Amino acid sequence: MKIGEISKLCNVNHDTLRYYISLGLLNPQRKNNQYIFYKKDLEDLLYIQKLKGMCFSLKEIETIMRFQRTSNWVEPNIISEYSFMLKAKKEELVERQAFLQTSIDLISEELQRISHLRIQSQFDSGVPLRALPLLVCPKCRQALQIEQATFVRKYVKSGLITCTCGYSAVIDHGIIVTNNRYTAPYDSPDTDRALYRTLCSDLLKMYQQCCSYIFANLSAVNLQNKVVFEGNINGYFFLYNHFSDLPKDCLYIIVDKYPETILMYKSLIEKLNLDLDILYIADASNNYPLRAGCVDICIDFFSSNEHQFYHPDNLPHAVKNFLAERAQVIGSYMQLLPQSKSRTNVAVKYPECSHDCYLFGKVEKELVDQGFHIFSEMIGSVMKTQNKFSFTCHVDNDPLCFYCFSAKRP
Repeated sequence: MKIGEISKLCNVNHDTLRYYISLGLLNPQRKNNQYIFYKKDLEDLLYIQKLKGMCFSLKEIETIMRFQRTSNWVEPNIISEYSFMLKAKKEELVERQAFLQTSIDLISEELQRISHLRIQSQFDSGVPLRALPLLVCPKCRQALQIEQATFVRKYVKSGLITCTCGYSAVIDHGIIVTNNRYTAPYDSPDTDRALYRTLCSDLLKMYQQCCSYIFANLSAVNLQNKVVFEGNINGYFFLYNHFSDLPKDCLYIIVDKYPETILMYKSLIEKLNLDLDILYIADASNNYPLRAGCVDICIDFFSSNEHQFYHPDNLPHAVKNFLAERAQVIGSYMQLLPQSKSRTNVAVKYPECSHDCYLFGKVEKELVDQGFHIFSEMIGSVMKTQNKFSFTCHVDNDPLCFYCFSAKRP
């Protein structure tokens, strides 16, 4: 038989057969640059498959095949040695079986635990009543009126927001949705959080270190009754994974350009059953219907990076009118070298992007110009990223540096 015939007969691919031949497990004759397999070779291959079914390693199979070829299976020492190998393998498999059963039991327990996590939301939230004094017209800065409102406990679930100057927005599913919609083709709502599932190990390490930095700095602040803001959550969303460890007497403001993204996160956050006061705003502009100076803490968890893809400025500049006199900005930022090919690629993929995209020094300067004292540090860099989302712009070996910072006014 030729290699194709024995491959088909024994359901073993050509590469595996050639590998067995290279190890000496099979010794077919070779004629005219072709292997010819005889009955003895077929018997050897079937015996190798049997031994593999008994979980012997190829090294062990090599020893057994030596027994097969150099004895008649009547020599007492060969029978004794092979018997020892069989008994040892059986004991190994029995131990492995017990270990696997333990693993199966642990998996069953974990499945049971996970099934209990699939809980329904106990809280149906909306625009918190305590947030209403913060809502002002972005055009004339007058207080907004709410009409045709539907209330659930301490929240407004639906209604119209109007101003005498003609401005209007709606409250839909407890979210303030303005008329400022993002319609360009350069982004889309990540409603299944695919970005997080595609982070490579090096990026995930940087992500976690940035989270730890922000949480440590946030924990050092007295957040009682403070207003905490985070925007551009269609990219990264720090508060989502930390709400359980943060004060419940804060008012949180979450902003993104996509109502779909906000609705997705609102539904997930409600399943945490924390009964938080969160004001959700869907607005693609920088001119939110919020009172000037109302934000005490601004979380910039790569928000400036995301913001700069679609705006000419950075996040601190976009929200400067909403920051309180003693506000703090805590965040993280990804930087590329100014003349790198990766930055050039960003401008191609995101034609709306800022000229200062991926330049941390510009964010620092903006904060300093606003009177902040900024403390920053580079926590690491990666040289290779996954070929998805904005990372398709990154060229291998272009250093992507990660900075963390905390800024406060004296």
